[in-house]
Amino acid sequence: MGYFGEKAVGRRGETFVCSGTLPFDMRKAYGAVILSGLMALLMIPSAVAHPPPPETGGLVFTLSGASDLSLIREGVSSAESGSELIYTGTPMHVGTWASQATEFGLNITESQAILVMYFEPVGVVVGLGVYLDVIVMVDGEEVASGRSETVILNEPLMTNVPWTSDIFDLSVEVGQVIEIDVTAYLDGYGAAEANWGQADAPALFSLENWSVGAHDEIRTTEAGEVLHGHFETPWTCRDIVGVTLEMRGPVADHDAEWPEGESAEEALPGAVEVSGEGCAWEGTIEGLSGVYLHRWQVTMSDGEIFNISGWFEAGGEGEEEIHPAKLSVLGGLIGIIAVSIPLWLLVPGAGLVGLVATTSTREFDVAEVVKEPLPVTAILVIGLLTGLLAGPVIAVLALVGLLAFGWAIQGS
Repeated sequence: MGYFGEKAVGRRGETFVCSGTLPFDMRKAYGAVILSGLMALLMIPSAVAHPPPPETGGLVFTLSGASDLSLIREGVSSAESGSELIYTGTPMHVGTWASQATEFGLNITESQAILVMYFEPVGVVVGLGVYLDVIVMVDGEEVASGRSETVILNEPLMTNVPWTSDIFDLSVEVGQVIEIDVTAYLDGYGAAEANWGQADAPALFSLENWSVGAHDEIRTTEAGEVLHGHFETPWTCRDIVGVTLEMRGPVADHDAEWPEGESAEEALPGAVEVSGEGCAWEGTIEGLSGVYLHRWQVTMSDGEIFNISGWFEAGGEGEEEIHPAKLSVLGGLIGIIAVSIPLWLLVPGAGLVGLVATTSTREFDVAEVVKEPLPVTAILVIGLLTGLLAGPVIAVLALVGLLAFGWAIQGS
């Protein structure tokens, strides 16, 4: 092939030809450059469409199972892997996963459900991508549902497709199960595989705003005083794998801020030894006196960690302490006097003064006392016991009511 064009002069006077036709090898080189550019453009949407999956927190389940689908509270390494193919243009039911039946009630106010499932393209997938329809149920009754955004599948890698629900309230009674139902759509041409129970495809479902219930109290054991913590989870604490306890104090006010940084090192006693299992755990507080802040750190089987803070008063009368019953001698004396003073008004000669006088002259008539509606001896015994056990104020209040009752019986 000949060349055509015109001559031109360069900077140094050289002449060259401006040709309207390129040689064959040059056309191949330019074609390769253009093809590379198009390939690069195709990769741009994948970078935009594949952000990291949302972080799940609260009550977290791992999707597990091949034939028997289940929601488990363990990590991905404990899950059985499974997969399901989805095809172009047809809604494909991926599966329905169910948790174990709850053994404690579960109530979450303003919860939010999050599901993350991974998809891998089979061959070339052309089109918008994959989206999910998800239904959250309790014993088959829908409590939340919705549709995810569409995620592009244009690279041969596992790609996360997340779904987040609107805010809703969740109530699960003892014996009920939590279920999620997933349907996938491939908006385009080709096929993709949904995966779960794999290390590189950690398909997870979570319910936000859930927390472990906790109750504290001070107890006296053979080892001395301990801070006893009782925790509550929907599966009788089998999903608790470890608990630690830290204390800070003494502090002047139980509303004080938890010390952080360098100040925390000075806020003794710090971490204390903890023993227990399941729902019940204890940390020693022997030798402490005053108001202390404390923080339980509860680690769950799925790796979630809850920090549960509170306060207690050791070596004094704190709200969380249990005090043994005490006998009040003053209360007993007042209880007798409270009966004796008005008693002679109801039964002349049967008051405390009359009783002592007649007894001293050995003229006390037992028959006359026993036939009264409220025998003197019984009233005195009741007054004494009430005062000893309950204290002066309760003794007076109780016996005033008792005397009014006796008055009504005698007057009838």
